[in-house]
Amino acid sequence: MSTLQRHDPFSAAIEAAADEVGKSLVHVSVSVLARTPAGIHRGEAFGSGVVWDARGHIVTNAHVVNGAQEVRVTLADGRSYIAEIVGMDTAYDLAVLRIRAGQGDRVSLYPARLGDSDRVRPGKVVIALGSPLGLEKTVTMGVISARDRSLISPSGYPLDGLLQTDAAINPGNSGGPLATLEGEVIGINTAMLRTAQGLGFAIPSNLVRSVVEQLLSRGRAAHPWLGISGEPHVVDPVWVQVFGLPADRGVLVTRVYPDSPAWRAGVQPGDLILAVDDAAVRTPGDIRRRLAGRQVGESVRLLLVRDGKVVTDTVRLEELPPALVA
Repeated sequence: MSTLQRHDPFSAAIEAAADEVGKSLVHVSVSVLARTPAGIHRGEAFGSGVVWDARGHIVTNAHVVNGAQEVRVTLADGRSYIAEIVGMDTAYDLAVLRIRAGQGDRVSLYPARLGDSDRVRPGKVVIALGSPLGLEKTVTMGVISARDRSLISPSGYPLDGLLQTDAAINPGNSGGPLATLEGEVIGINTAMLRTAQGLGFAIPSNLVRSVVEQLLSRGRAAHPWLGISGEPHVVDPVWVQVFGLPADRGVLVTRVYPDSPAWRAGVQPGDLILAVDDAAVRTPGDIRRRLAGRQVGESVRLLLVRDGKVVTDTVRLEELPPALVA
């Protein structure tokens, strides 16, 4: 062990985590067709990914490979393979690839070790690995800045429950791992705000696990859907006191989609949703997070204020229609 490592255990921990997680890091390059005034030309884009299992499955962002003519994956040791797209979920911006390595190659694949993203708290030191601007095997460091952030995905669908980090993330980091110093991947880097500094976002590992398992089993992921649009709304303090409501804020229903689960259950525009299965909700993102762990076909109970009365509606969840994900 070097003198630096003996006197700088923090740096040693970062180096060890980068070494371990780096074994599962891959560079993803895609060939795309770009339309210009001069005609259609073949271009190239870059991203990152992680080895999911020893069968050659790779996880990355959907926006990295969406529309690709060819996808090539380069492993940490430099080996390069053409990859096929096994499944893609544009709603949650995740995709599963597969490389067909020979039998001798498989033993040297290093699947990422996933951590429990539900246990991660703001202030946790993390590292981001990837290929920002095509610079492969780049490591940056920061902390978990916040949890449960919401953004609009490249497909136009809301992404909820994201981890926010100040570890530097740039174009090319997409699909790469966000990991702890224990070497556990707790997120897949998906976005950063170009107009700000230190605002990067990752899809939490528990959501990644759920979506990837569905993509592997049937090639697509099913997302439970209520069929409403809404906005945050302050609850009348008198109602809170008189009815003993669980919160002073809720979600005002502004639209109920025809033939949706909420429409069939009798939910109406103007209803104020206070809780889903006894868990208080303040924003539409709160509602989507309450549904994230549920299965299509299950029922949820909505606590509502309607026409000055507190009512309960039970809604049987259905699958989010593909047409609503651009």
